[in-house]
Amino acid sequence: MKMARLLPRFREAYRSFGELENRESWSRAQMDAFQLQRLNKVWAHAIVYVPYYRSIQAELSLPRYFESLEEYTDSVPILQKSFLQTNSRDLLSERPQPGRWHRTSGSTGSPLTIFREHEAHHEMLRANYRYYRMWGHDIFDRMVFLWHVTPINTPGFTGKIKRGREYVEDKLRNRLRLAAHTLGPKDLQLYLEKIAAFKPSAIYSYSRAAYLLALEAKKQGFQCPSLKVITLTSEPASEHVVHVVQEGLGAPCNIEYGCVEFGFVAGQWPDRTLRVRDDLVLVETLARPEKLFDIVLTNLNNPSYPLLRYDIGDVTDQPIELAERGFSILGNISGRCYDLLYTPAGRCLHPIVVEDLFDGTYFKYVRRFQIHQRADYSILALVELHDPANVPNTAQLAKRLSVLVDGCPVEVKIVARIEQTTAGKHRNVLSELVDVDLPTP
Repeated sequence: MKMARLLPRFREAYRSFGELENRESWSRAQMDAFQLQRLNKVWAHAIVYVPYYRSIQAELSLPRYFESLEEYTDSVPILQKSFLQTNSRDLLSERPQPGRWHRTSGSTGSPLTIFREHEAHHEMLRANYRYYRMWGHDIFDRMVFLWHVTPINTPGFTGKIKRGREYVEDKLRNRLRLAAHTLGPKDLQLYLEKIAAFKPSAIYSYSRAAYLLALEAKKQGFQCPSLKVITLTSEPASEHVVHVVQEGLGAPCNIEYGCVEFGFVAGQWPDRTLRVRDDLVLVETLARPEKLFDIVLTNLNNPSYPLLRYDIGDVTDQPIELAERGFSILGNISGRCYDLLYTPAGRCLHPIVVEDLFDGTYFKYVRRFQIHQRADYSILALVELHDPANVPNTAQLAKRLSVLVDGCPVEVKIVARIEQTTAGKHRNVLSELVDVDLPTP
C-alpha cells in the first residue's frame, strides 16, 4: 500500500482534499459562478466538436456563451436517454481527450455506452475519496465490496482481462470483494466470517444485499469494531432498511447516488443530508404530474462526451434545495427498485446474477429483458431484440436461466416491446413470491 500511495493519481488525490473541502462551504453565488464557468467551457467545445450539439446550437440559434445558469436551462433542450441509446456516437467529440468507454448496467431496460475522459474520471474519484474522509475512511483503508464479482472461469479473453483487472485493483486498494449474486443464509454467514477476519473500515454494497447481510448479522450476533461506515447505493433504501443495516452491522449507514454516465453525483453527509457534488455536476429537478420530480444532470468536466440536461431516468420526491452556503441538497431518490429471485431450496439471488448473463452473453441480441417469477417459482423471461431477424437460441437461454435458479422451469418469450415498469427506472426482475425476510417499514 505504501508503494500505491506514490502513484500520481493518489498523490494528486491527497493534494486535492483541501480545495475540495473548501468548495463545500462556498456561498451560492460562488458556486453558481464556478458552475457557469465550467459549463461554458464544456459548451464552447461541444458546439464546435460534438455533432449533436453543433446541430442543436445552429438549429435553435443558441448563444455561444451563457450569461447565467438560468439562460442555459431555459434554452438547451433535454437530452433523453432513448436518444443516447441509439445515437451515442453523436455525443462523442471529434477531438476527444484520452479516456475510455464505460458501459451502463441497463437499469432502464437497455444498456448504453458513454465515454469519459481520464481526467474527468479521476476528478470524480477524488471527490468520492473526499466524501469518504467525512466518515473517517481513507483511500487505502480496508473496504469490503458486496458487489459484482467477475467469475474466475469467465469465458473469453476479455472476461479474463476483466477478472484480472478486478483482482489487481482490489489488491492495490486493500479491498475484499464479495459476490452479491447469491445471498442465501450460508452465503451470508460465510461473508460475515470473511468480513470479521478482514477487519474493514467500510462496506460498499447494493442496498438490498446489505439489508440481507444485516439481518443475518443480527442472528449471528456479528461484531466488527473496525467498521466505520456502510455505503448503500444502486437501489433505493428506506429509513427502515438503513435502520436495520446500522443495527445489524454496527456502524453508521449512508446513501450514495451515482450512475455510470456521471460517476459519483451525491452522497449523504454525517448530518444526514444528501449533498450534490455541485462542482462536478449541475442537477435540476423538474416537476412531474404525480408530485415527483425528474432528475436532470449536466456534467461540468467531460467535454469529450458532454451530457447536457440529461434525463437520467431517476425521480426524487422533492425539488432540489439550493442552500445559501454549501452544496445543494437532494430528497429521496427512486432509482432502481428490484425484486429478489428465490429458489425452492431457499436460496435468495440478487438480480445482478441475471444481468450478468444477459450483459455477458446475450447483449448483442437483447435490447431489453424482464424476468417475471411466479408464485410457483417458475419464470417467464420477456426479451426485446435489437433486430427481430437476429434471434438468440431461446432454448439455450432458458436452460442457462434455469441453472441459475436451481432448476426452476423457465419460459423465454420474444416480445416486440417491454414497457417501463415505474416512474423511475426499469425493473428487470418482478416476483410474485412473498418477500418474507423484508418486512415493510
